[in-house]
Amino acid sequence: MKQFICLFLGVSFFFCSKGQHASLRNIVLTTTEYNDKSVFRVTYDTVKNSNEKIDVYFYREHFYHPSYLPARFTDSHYKDTTLAFWHDNQAVKDTQNNWKNTYTFDSLSHIVTFSYSGCTTCSKMAYTYFVNYNETNQVIRISSLNSNQNSYSFDYNDAGEVKRLNCYISGKLTTVIELVK
Repeated sequence: MKQFICLFLGVSFFFCSKGQHASLRNIVLTTTEYNDKSVFRVTYDTVKNSNEKIDVYFYREHFYHPSYLPARFTDSHYKDTTLAFWHDNQAVKDTQNNWKNTYTFDSLSHIVTFSYSGCTTCSKMAYTYFVNYNETNQVIRISSLNSNQNSYSFDYNDAGEVKRLNCYISGKLTTVIELVK
C-alpha cells in the first residue's frame, strides 16, 4: 500500500509540474542601438522560461526602458483628478528635504501625467512624463517634459503584446527593442 501511495504521488507530481511548465516560453528580442542615424550595434537577448506578459513593464524590468513608470496606468477610483503623495507625510511639504509623486488622471481613469519632484538632498533627478493611449487603451507613447526630451513609443501585435519599443533622446531614435518570438 505504501508503494502504491508513493507511486501515485510521484505520477501526480510529474503531471502537475509538467502542466505548469507548458505555458513557459523563451522570449527572444533584438536590441538595435543607433549612433546618429546609422546602426551602432545589434544584440539578441533571450528571457528564458518565462510566462510574463510582454507589456510596458516587461521592457522596464528586462531592459530598463522606460526609466520610470507608475505602479499601474489606470485606476478606476480616480477620474479627472490629480493626486500627490509626499514621501514623509508628517514632514514639511517642501522639496528641500521631502519629495512627492504626482499622478494626473483623465476621464477614463488613465494616468496622463506622472512626476517626481526630487528634492535638494535626493539622489534622483526630478521628472515629469506624459502618457498617450490608443483606442484600445494601450500605452503608445511616454514623453518627458524635461530638457532632454526623452520619449518612448510602443507598437503592439495582434495578441496585445508590445512588439516594439522605440527610445528617443533629444528627439533622436537611439534604441529599438523588438520582439522576435
